[in-house]
Amino acid sequence: MNFYFASTHADFFYLHYLGVISAIKTQQVDKIILICTVPPEGYYADKLKGLVEFQKFTIDDFSQFRHATSQLKAAHSKDYIQWLTLLANGGIFADLDTISINSLSGLLGSFDVIATPRYLPTFFSQVSYESAVVVAKKNSVVVNDTLRFALQALNGNEPKYQTTGPIAYTKAINLHKNVVGFPGLDVLSPRIKPLLKGLQNRYVPVWDNIPVPSNCYILHIFASTADLTKIDKDWVAVSNTMYAKAIKQVLTRDEWYV
Repeated sequence: MNFYFASTHADFFYLHYLGVISAIKTQQVDKIILICTVPPEGYYADKLKGLVEFQKFTIDDFSQFRHATSQLKAAHSKDYIQWLTLLANGGIFADLDTISINSLSGLLGSFDVIATPRYLPTFFSQVSYESAVVVAKKNSVVVNDTLRFALQALNGNEPKYQTTGPIAYTKAINLHKNVVGFPGLDVLSPRIKPLLKGLQNRYVPVWDNIPVPSNCYILHIFASTADLTKIDKDWVAVSNTMYAKAIKQVLTRDEWYV
């Protein structure tokens, strides 16, 4: 089983580096592979050379993205790479803004995929499933249908965020719930509604003074591209958020203070 990330931009931030380093530290897999549509550049990308396998991925036909902004194209490209890779190989695929805490490789068992809700549903909301962290077997029927729904969305007149990711994944899961494992909300990307306490933490789950859930395998930060530059080693050093705690729980100071 391999662990995959996708990079769709030349910029490679500190947060991305932490995601990959934490996976190297915790995930019990054959390889950790960074799939790139554009070769990542900079200090943190250079530090990963020799530690993970870099793979070039070329999307020949971008006609589906004709209505999309550059950020939307990057999101759709990542989703397309994710579903195509998992269908062909199986394994684990995670967004770069995640921190691995425990190995996910033993979770799949005989299931087709492992799925977790994106949030705790309310009376007014439907359950949707997280696509930022997906564990799947090779030739998964759920992943196959997710790719089909994602391509339908791309070929529509107005591609939108999430249509090729959690929306497509949720549609496929709802078709095949009998083969899906549901390990619980905290296992993949624990979700506690954040209270936003200032600009620095605007896109960082605040979760002050709340410990990392004991059954959490991987933590997703949901950082926007604009906010990635605000997350650095000095922020981690002083932050009391669940996210910073997870980093310091998994990595030694020499590993995260770089």
